[in-house]
Amino acid sequence: MSGGEAAVRSPGDGDGVQPPASPTILVVDDDRALVDLLAVVFETEGYLVRWAISGRDALAALEQAVPDVVLADEPLLRRAGSSLSERLLAQRVPVVLLDPIDVGHPALPGAGVVTTPPDIALLLALIARLLAQQGAPGKR
Repeated sequence: MSGGEAAVRSPGDGDGVQPPASPTILVVDDDRALVDLLAVVFETEGYLVRWAISGRDALAALEQAVPDVVLADEPLLRRAGSSLSERLLAQRVPVVLLDPIDVGHPALPGAGVVTTPPDIALLLALIARLLAQQGAPGKR
């Protein structure tokens, strides 16, 4: 993936079959191995997964479509500056922070926090709860 692009993997790609509406998760992390692992886990659970490996890529992804939930690496989010945090707040997207030391992010009050490496069961439960709270289709 190169600068400014956000990749999308979705069930049914290339097979001519439209899958039912699935909640979309945007994973924002510069650890490509973790992004790939989370994409497999979320896709197996029926989510549509988009990902970005930089703050700039995340902003581009948010321009393309607003996800149901954003899962973001807290240190990357902090490095991206206020523009990404402001966009997430403006679009009212629920955010789950992946944070190695669980300090949260001052610009995103109320964001869920999962320490890294993430407990997958805890992460899936948190995302399901956030989706249920906002009435997103699919996983409730």
